[in-house]
Amino acid sequence: AKDDYEVKGVVLDFATGGGEVDGAFECAEHIRELVAEKKVHGMVNSHAYSAGYLLASACSTISVPPTGGVGSIGVVTGHMDVSEAMSEAGYKLTFIFKGKHKVDGNSYNPLPEGVRKRIDARLDTPYNLFVDTVAKYRSMDSQAIRDTEALTFTAEEALNLGLVDSV
Repeated sequence: AKDDYEVKGVVLDFATGGGEVDGAFECAEHIRELVAEKKVHGMVNSHAYSAGYLLASACSTISVPPTGGVGSIGVVTGHMDVSEAMSEAGYKLTFIFKGKHKVDGNSYNPLPEGVRKRIDARLDTPYNLFVDTVAKYRSMDSQAIRDTEALTFTAEEALNLGLVDSV
């Protein structure tokens, strides 16, 4: 589409609850490169949350249907502690490893507070990148994006906040 002179614009259809950090920012930058050449409209059909909204925010304009929504500008990770279930089932896993932190965050042991804090601190980088990137793409203040606290918004709320251009 970028190289085809007959293509005057592109519509990207977003129907997503979100996705992974890996590759999302690179994909958004590819959309921005296309925006520099042609109009790119993000058509939310009917939700674009989290990484999906990141991609939509890279478009020239965004529309959302009246019953749709966007947002969830935040990051998440998880830890599942299955140690009690393993114990109740009669299993005991013994790790044999080198390097003090090799098994940090594994699901077979409770999550130590120090490891939880380290994981939490590591979320700052992708979160700040997410907030700042959306703010740049939407020509908004980063604090306004941060203040959404990863809420999801109805079409009208998103329009009033400047997260979309039309309903």
